[in-house]
Amino acid sequence: MSIRITTLIENTAVWVNVLGEWGLSMLVETDGLTVLSDTGTSAATAANARSLGVSLTGVDVIVFSHGHFDHTGGLLDMLPLIHKPVDVMGHPAIWDRKYAYHPGHKVCEYNTGADYEYIGIPYTREQAEKWGARFVL
Repeated sequence: MSIRITTLIENTAVWVNVLGEWGLSMLVETDGLTVLSDTGTSAATAANARSLGVSLTGVDVIVFSHGHFDHTGGLLDMLPLIHKPVDVMGHPAIWDRKYAYHPGHKVCEYNTGADYEYIGIPYTREQAEKWGARFVL
């Protein structure tokens, strides 16, 4: 059995002339299955796939390791490159609201004076399903 792993995004990739960002996405191809592991933070993941000449039309399943923006944020930009509905697997808690605590850094999106920053999935389940994601939790 052969296996090929292509890193599509991570935070030190700029030295190989692709976009880098905080987050991770890897394409894992085997003889019988192609898995997209996470989708990075943003559209940079899809841009890197195009720059590297990596086709995503063979993706059988997407797996989210966890529900933080830097592992799930690029999904809406990746789905059009897959060209078909695709299962997205993850723990049911991926949709729970998640926050990072930054004492003294008033970063709450609603400016309530809270010291918390939202770090969960940056879109709704319904938005992703509209683009072809089929969640298997």
